[in-house]
Amino acid sequence: MMEKHSDRKLDLPVALGNRMGHDTRAMDTFFGLDEERRQQVIRYVQSAQDGADAKSRVEHTMRLLSEGGIEQLF
Repeated sequence: MMEKHSDRKLDLPVALGNRMGHDTRAMDTFFGLDEERRQQVIRYVQSAQDGADAKSRVEHTMRLLSEGGIEQLF
């Protein structure tokens, strides 16, 4: 049975998308998440207070995705 995908647009932060483009394991982990979890990851990155915080959140998120999980974000 094929998984039904939402028609809702995924507003992936540019920095996160760029980094995932160079790390297929992180990308596979991210897109293997259900829609709600993907949105939680995006909100976590987007809620950064400034550029340094955003960079730190992207790095942290990428490390977790590369390791195969994101539970430490929540």
